[in-house]
Order: sequence, then structure tokens, then C-alpha cells
Amino acid sequence: PGRYEARLPRPDGTLVHGACVATALFDDRGARVGSVGVWTDITSRRRAEAEQLARGFTNVRFLGYQPYETLGHSLAAADVHLISLRVGLDGLLVPSKLYGALATARPVMFVGPSQCEAARVISENNLGWQGRPGDAEGLARAIETAATSPAWCAERGRRARALFEAELDRPTTILFDLQGPKLRVGKIGGGSVMVETGSRFILDRSSEPGDE
Repeated sequence: PGRYEARLPRPDGTLVHGACVATALFDDRGARVGSVGVWTDITSRRRAEAEQLARGFTNVRFLGYQPYETLGHSLAAADVHLISLRVGLDGLLVPSKLYGALATARPVMFVGPSQCEAARVISENNLGWQGRPGDAEGLARAIETAATSPAWCAERGRRARALFEAELDRPTTILFDLQGPKLRVGKIGGGSVMVETGSRFILDRSSEPGDE
């Protein structure tokens, strides 16, 4: 059982902030066989809370939905990307914002559990700063460093892009639910395959590039 929040796309591409209350399902032997949850759209509530916190600041702007076609420009507009993850969600969620930041060659500042994937990637590759929730002083020092040292940002941005090209630019990702969420990432021999509604494909454990 648990509750977590995430940003999810609508069919038209716009993002909504949702809250999910979920519980696990077990068979007669006590083995977990899946989960069931209820999503609630809390976009308006979260925006109102953010606007209230930013009231009085002249350097904070809230923008509406940005088209997918201009996503690269939106991501590249930032000097530094800030990512957060609530304690307790490590192992359940990986902030997808991380990969957009790396692709646009920007340093990353992460606030969240030190044992999660985002923190590991940032720390091992020296891509910015990562700290625990509540470490306001540490985050402030990191932001000051980024603001006063263009070379610091440029070097970490270069590392971010190099990591993305070397390890993260994979052509196929499939997410499905089989006794709980599982992620499968594999390479296609021909580079990429477009999967459309009704397409048939095969999943296996082979390390060789596939062709179907």
C-alpha cells in the first residue's frame, strides 16, 4: 500500500500532476500477483501551491504546456536542471527529467534519496550536485557555485552529454506490468522499429540485438 505523485501525459500530450493511492494484490498462497490503484488529477492544486510560494518573487515565471516539437528549446533554456524525488519512492520511480537534462548538456542538481538511480548517476559521473531533502544550505551553495562559475557548468554539461551519447541513447524501451512494474531496455539490430497499435513483437532475455 502507498501513495505517490507523478506527472503523466494526457492523450493530447499535455502533462497533468497526478496522485495515486495503490495497494498490492496477492493470490491464495500470499504471493504478490499485481497491484491496483486510483489516480486523481491534482494539477490545479499543485500549481496554486507553487504560485503561492512564489508570490512576491519577480524572477519566477509559470509557463503553460509547451509543444513536444519545442521540448529541446525548453530544456536547453535552463542553465541548470533541478530534480527532486520524495524519500521512500526510490526503487519505484526514476525521475525522467534526468535524461532530458543530460541530453541537452546541462548540469543537474538532485534533491532526494542518495541510494536512488538519479543520485548514483550524478555522483558517479560528477554531473552536478546531489543532497538529501532538507539540505537547503547545500543546495544554496551549489546554486551559488553554478551562478558564479560558467566553467563549472560547462564541464558538467559536457560530461552529461557524453554520458547520454555513450550509455543512454537507446532506441527501444518497453514498460509493462507483470507481477508489478518492470522495465525492459534492449537494442534493435537495425537501429529502431516503430511499434504501432496492433503490432506483434517478441520479448526475450537475449543480449544480442533483436530484429523483431
